[in-house]
Amino acid sequence: MLRHDHHEQCWVRNSQIDEPFCAPRRYRRGAVKPDRDDLRNAVKHVCYEFQRAQSLPAALERARAAGDEPGVSACFESFFLHLRNLIEFLDRSKPSHISATNYTGNSWHLPKTESLTRLRRSERPMNAHISHLTWERVTVAQNYGNGDWEIANFARSLDEAFSAFIDSLDGIDAEAAEWFRARLRGDVTD
Repeated sequence: MLRHDHHEQCWVRNSQIDEPFCAPRRYRRGAVKPDRDDLRNAVKHVCYEFQRAQSLPAALERARAAGDEPGVSACFESFFLHLRNLIEFLDRSKPSHISATNYTGNSWHLPKTESLTRLRRSERPMNAHISHLTWERVTVAQNYGNGDWEIANFARSLDEAFSAFIDSLDGIDAEAAEWFRARLRGDVTD
């Protein structure tokens, strides 16, 4: 059973296990910049989010073709969870979260293309739909069409944003850019 330990400010399994399920103490307050090993290890998690988001439009179509309504719902919800994580990575810098600026410094900003602006604007209704029982969730179909929110378009916008991030990283930290590319090519697995 999980419980919150207020002294440690993290979740622990129970009193018999003393290992926290949270970031090391140095990252909880965001005072320390991640070291190279941490940055390299975080690439795996960022690329996992990206690869899952990129695979879900096709999985959605397969679920639709099979008439698998629970599968369709699972694909939508999973896609939007991964998308939200990646929007936060690309467009937000919080001390305790892995973000693009951990790799680029303050030089990275999400490009202001039309598709990426639409992606950024989708965040609030997307959060309302996947995280909360709100009235905005009830009206989301009215605001965004037939409810599928064109996830293939969102996936393309996400690909555009992620490519722009890696391209900008080339001029700042070519080694880190290669960590991302190698992981996305499948050259690195673990």
